[in-house]
Amino acid sequence: MNYIEPAGKSFKMTILALFLGSFVTFADLYSTQPVIPVFAKQFGVSPATASLTLSFATGALAICLLLVSFFSENIDRKKIMGTALTLSALLSICVSFIQDDLYILITIRAIQGAVLAGFPAIAMAYINEEFHPKSLGYVMGIYVSGSSIGGLAGRLIVGVLTDHFSWNVA
Repeated sequence: MNYIEPAGKSFKMTILALFLGSFVTFADLYSTQPVIPVFAKQFGVSPATASLTLSFATGALAICLLLVSFFSENIDRKKIMGTALTLSALLSICVSFIQDDLYILITIRAIQGAVLAGFPAIAMAYINEEFHPKSLGYVMGIYVSGSSIGGLAGRLIVGVLTDHFSWNVA
């Protein structure tokens, strides 16, 4: 089998892409967490209701991870991962224009969670197929660190930007 060789440029570029994709996925997923109090105030709802922006996105991601995994055998994995990240970015732009309807925001975030599932579900299969078994621990470590750092960074960056500008800018 032809694996991506650890010594090659392709190896470095691929693990960088996997790290960044994982980073973006989880930064985007958790981006609304620090602004839940802002949503509660702006939309005149309880913090629990405002937190549905995160809960629905996370729930949709969890459900769609299972669904996407079933269909991943018959599709171009790189294309699906790229499409998932692109669509999620477009949905993030849409979210930034919402001013007065929390339920539209929650709906878009749920769609975003579903779309985001296209990256982690496919990335795991991609890593398993494309990298030599001796490299899997290292590559998985890079991938998982991307999701951890992304989840943290998404919260921090959005929190800071919201403090200095607004949640729509963040």
